[in-house]
Amino acid sequence: MTQSGLDEFEQKARVKLLLTQLANLKDEVKNTQTMIGHVQQELEERIKSGDLEDFRDSSSENLFRYDGKSYTFCSGKQTFDFSECPEVDYASKILASAKEIAIAAGIASKKYGKSFFKVF
Repeated sequence: MTQSGLDEFEQKARVKLLLTQLANLKDEVKNTQTMIGHVQQELEERIKSGDLEDFRDSSSENLFRYDGKSYTFCSGKQTFDFSECPEVDYASKILASAKEIAIAAGIASKKYGKSFFKVF
């Protein structure tokens, strides 16, 4: 018996169950994210066509209310293209080089995000 009171067979069975659960949950998340993407895309199209006007909150053009819930439309993250800015490209290369030097010298401290499992 192990510390948890399960014998080796039970331990392996429990691990197999956990791995199966993890794979199933990750599949569900992936499928849910795909469905969310489709629903959000259609809602964005319907905003443009005016179909959500009856649900728009008068306090904000991006706020909609339905069934006791608030929905805020958030346009995508704004990014910038610096490909035509040689000064920015040069500064980025200098910064990247300085980072590499700091890492090699052991000056930069390592930080890790929350650990997780990938399932393929």
